[in-house]
Amino acid sequence: MEIAQQNITANITENITANITANPNLRESEFSRLHPLVNFVYLAGVVVITIISNNPIMLLIAFIASLVYSVILCGIRGVQKNLFLVIPIVVFTVMIQPLFSHNGSTPLYYINNNAVTLESVLYGLTVSVLLINTIQWFACYNVLITSDKFLYLFGRMIPSLALIISMIFRMIPLFRHRFAEIDEAQVAMGKKTKGIGLYNRAKLFMKELSILIAWSLEASIDTSDSMEARGYGLKGRTSFHLFKWKKRDCVWIAAILGISGVCIYGIVEKSIQVYYFPIFKMKEMSMTSYVTFISFAILAIGPIIYDLGGKLKWKRLNSKM
Repeated sequence: MEIAQQNITANITENITANITANPNLRESEFSRLHPLVNFVYLAGVVVITIISNNPIMLLIAFIASLVYSVILCGIRGVQKNLFLVIPIVVFTVMIQPLFSHNGSTPLYYINNNAVTLESVLYGLTVSVLLINTIQWFACYNVLITSDKFLYLFGRMIPSLALIISMIFRMIPLFRHRFAEIDEAQVAMGKKTKGIGLYNRAKLFMKELSILIAWSLEASIDTSDSMEARGYGLKGRTSFHLFKWKKRDCVWIAAILGISGVCIYGIVEKSIQVYYFPIFKMKEMSMTSYVTFISFAILAIGPIIYDLGGKLKWKRLNSKM
C-alpha cells in the first residue's frame, strides 16, 4: 500500500514538473512557488491600494511595477494583447470625460460654449491609468493564482462558490479553444468557404454557436457528476495538494501585511490626498507621504526583485554544473 502511494505521489509530481516545464511563466516566477496564501494576500493588497489611491505618484509606481511584472509573468506578447484592448478604452475615457464634466477652473478650449478644462482631462487620464493598472495586476493574478491554488484557498470555506469562480476564470479561454475546434471542423467538412456569402456565413456562425453552447452544457453536466461522485463539498473530505507552509512564507506574509498597513494608513490619513476639482492640487509632502510612497514601491517591486534573484541563483547554479 505504501509503495502504491509513493508511486502515485511520484507520478503526480512528475506531471506537475512537466506542466511547469511546458509553461515558461511558472518556470520564470520564483514568487509563484510561495504558498498560495502569500500570492493571494499580495495581489489583494496591491490591487486594493491601487484602487483606493488617486495620487499620480502612487499610480505611476503601480503602473511601472505591474507592467514590469506582467512582462515577466506573461511575456511581451501577453502584455501587448492586454494593451491593445485597453488603449481604445483609455482614449475613449480621456476624450469623453472632459466633454461631460465641465468642472475645473482652467479652461483649455470651448465646444458649443462648454469649457473643456485641464482638471477634467487630468481626472480622465488618472481614471485611465487606474484602469490599466488594474488590468495588469489581474494579468499577474491569472498566472500566480491558478485554479488549483484558488480551490486550495477557498474550497473548504465555500466549496460550491470556489468551484464556480474557478470555472468562470477558465470559461473564456476554454470557449475560445472549443470554438476554434468547431470552426476547423466546419472548414474540414467543406461547409465554410470564402464564397458562401454573408447570409450563409451568418447562418453557419449561429450553427457553430449552437454547437458550442450544447458542448459546454454537456461538459458542465459531466463536471457536476464527476465532482459529486468524488464527494466534493462533503464534510470531512480531504484533498491532495503539494502546498506547504514554510518559514519564508511567514516572513513574506508579515512583510506584506505590515507594508500594506502603512500604505493604507497614509491614504486614510490623507497625507497623499490629491484634489482634481475645482483646481488640481496635491497636498504638501510630509514624512508620512514619503513613507507611504516608499512603502508602496517596496510592496510593488518586492516579487520582481525576488523573481530576478531566483533567476540569478539558477544561472549561478547552472554555471557551476
